[in-house]
Amino acid sequence: PTPEIVALDPDGSQTGVPAVLMTLLPGTVELRPDDLDRWLAALAEPLNVLHASPMPTFAWEYDPWIEHGLQTPEWAECRDVWEKAFDLLAQGMPEERPRFLHRDYHPTNILWADGAISGIVDWVNACVGPPSADIAHCRLNLALMYGYEAAERFLGHVDDAYDPIWDLVPALSGLEEFSVYTPWTDFGLQHLSEPLVRERLEGFIVRSLASQGA
Repeated sequence: PTPEIVALDPDGSQTGVPAVLMTLLPGTVELRPDDLDRWLAALAEPLNVLHASPMPTFAWEYDPWIEHGLQTPEWAECRDVWEKAFDLLAQGMPEERPRFLHRDYHPTNILWADGAISGIVDWVNACVGPPSADIAHCRLNLALMYGYEAAERFLGHVDDAYDPIWDLVPALSGLEEFSVYTPWTDFGLQHLSEPLVRERLEGFIVRSLASQGA
């Protein structure tokens, strides 16, 4: 389930500011599941359905959100790892058949009720592009929140073929501002710290490079 548009005021002529009125979805964010494997399987299923659906005519195309002139962050422990990642990223990603993407698919955009997914929100970045972009974005979030093994277990429930080189795309986005994402702690993961998520990010990159023999 996704929110439905009730009314639209794109220029703000009716409300004073540009506005969209949408339906309210039931449920809440759940980041501390009793059964992680079941939760990961349920998390993968909407992506399987979305990527298998007929691709609509859509104006927006995928943008990797990668800044130009990437630099190794000051906090990096293994600077050579980052340089290898930048070089590999510059070679480009594998070609994939475009599909409809959520583009920001991760656990804090998923609502749950009675142990099942009740809604998916934050479609503002939806676009047409490679399905691995959705998978990689969710994998990165899972690795930072729960560790790399959770990202791997999630991938086991995904129908699309996936090359781990795609992990580099979200991992190398937004490095200058990289820290603990506030909604993670707001919804129960208070144990996360900046040193921990930075360590996990670097480990995530190392695993991606290893998958390519780098």
